[in-house]
Amino acid sequence: MMHERLFTSGRFEYGYACAVPPSGKVNHLMWNPGRKFGPPEPAVISWEAGSDVIDAFVDCSFGLLAQREVAEELVARFGGLALSPVEMVQAKSVKRPKGKPRWPRVFLPYEGPELCELWPNYWAPFEMEPSSLEWRVDRDSVRVATIRRDPAFVVQMPEDDNAQIRDLDPGEPSIFVRKADLAGHAIFGLRGFPWSIFMTEDVIKFCVERGWRGVLLLRCGEII
Repeated sequence: MMHERLFTSGRFEYGYACAVPPSGKVNHLMWNPGRKFGPPEPAVISWEAGSDVIDAFVDCSFGLLAQREVAEELVARFGGLALSPVEMVQAKSVKRPKGKPRWPRVFLPYEGPELCELWPNYWAPFEMEPSSLEWRVDRDSVRVATIRRDPAFVVQMPEDDNAQIRDLDPGEPSIFVRKADLAGHAIFGLRGFPWSIFMTEDVIKFCVERGWRGVLLLRCGEII
C-alpha cells in the first residue's frame, strides 16, 4: 500500500540568503532563541555572509521565514500557519561597502521584501522507532524530542545537485503520522519538534509549481 509522503523544510539552498540568531545582546538584553509552542514575540535575526538573494523562503536555523505575500498565499490555500513579524540586527563591525562586496550578504538598513516567521498552529502526534529518539524536558517543562541523527541535515544527494526536493539517507529513521491525527491539516507541527514545519505532498507541489525557492524540501516520512 502506497502512503502519502511527509515533508519538512530543511537547511537553506545554496545561493540563497540565510539568517541566524544574533549573538550577544539585542536592545540591551541577551537574546534567547528558545521558543514555546507559539510565536510569543518577533523573530530576531542577523544575516549570514554568502548571498544577498532572498526568494520565497529563508532558513533562520531555528525556524522558517517567508516573504509575507508568499506566507499569506500559503495560509489562504492551506491554512495551518500563524505569521509573526521579523526584526533584524547587524553587528557594528558589519558595514555596507561602497562598491561590490567581497562576500555578498543582506545589509541593514533592509531593502528587501517584507518577511514573517511561519509557525504551525496545529500540532499532531507522530510515531518513530523508539531507539531513534532521545527526550528531554526544557525549562518550560515541555518534552522535546531529539533524533540522534538529525534527518533535516543528513540527506542523500541526488545526481542533480541543484534539486530542491531531497530524500533522507536510506539509513535514517522515518517519521510516521496518522492521517486521522492531522484533522485535515496540510501544514502542521509535530509534538516534540518545536521549530519544524511539516507538510503534505499537496503543499510541496504547490510550492514547486509557484517556483518558490530558498530552502530545501526534505521527504522525512509517511502519512499512514
